[in-house]
Amino acid sequence: ISGVIAATDKPIAISYVNEEGKTIGRIAGVGEPIYLNDEITTPAGASLQVLLRDQTVFSIGPNSTLVFDEFIFDPTASDELALTASVKKGTFKFISGKISKLKPGAMTLKLPNATASVRGTSVLGRVDDTGASDIVLLTGAVQLQSAGAAVPVDLITPGWGVSIADTGAASEPEPFPEEAINEIIQQVELVAEETEDAATGTDEAAAEEQQ
Repeated sequence: ISGVIAATDKPIAISYVNEEGKTIGRIAGVGEPIYLNDEITTPAGASLQVLLRDQTVFSIGPNSTLVFDEFIFDPTASDELALTASVKKGTFKFISGKISKLKPGAMTLKLPNATASVRGTSVLGRVDDTGASDIVLLTGAVQLQSAGAAVPVDLITPGWGVSIADTGAASEPEPFPEEAINEIIQQVELVAEETEDAATGTDEAAAEEQQ
C-alpha cells in the first residue's frame, strides 16, 4: 500500500495489470488504499486527492490519469527512499512529503515527454490529450529533463513554468499566466477538512500496519 484516497467527489476507476497480463479494475472511494502500479482515472466533473504514507499529497482534476510507479519509504534508511509518479493526462498538483525532504531528488515526476526531479516542492501542471504538458513551480525547486533537450532545465522561481510540446521540445522557464494557474488549482481543489480527516486515518493505519 502506497497511500489512500484522501478525498474525492465521485467514485474513481482504478485498474492494474496482473502477473498474467490481465487488466483488473475496481471502483474506489474515500479511505480506500492505493497500490503500486494502480492506474487511477477520474471521470468528468470529479477531482481526487491521494495521501501517500510519507505525507506527499497528490491531487488530480477531472479526466486525469495518475500512476504511482515506485514507492519506497523507510525513514530510518535514507538510501532506501524513492517515489516515482506518472501523470498520463489531465491536471495535477502535489506537495512533496518526507521522501523529498530526507533524500532530495528521490522523488520523480514523469510526464509523457519529460521527467522532473523534485527537491522539496509544491508543483502543479497539466497534460493534454496529445501528450503536450505544462509544469509550474509553486515552492522549492525542480529539475526538468525533456525528451527533446540535451540538458535539463532548472525551475527555481515560484510562479514560473515550462511548456513541453508533444514532440518533447521544451520552452525556456518563464512566468506562467496567473489565470492558467488559478484554473488548474480550481480543477484539483478539494475540501481541506476531508483531507485532514483522511490524513489522520492514514497515519494511524500505517502505524498499525508497521506493528
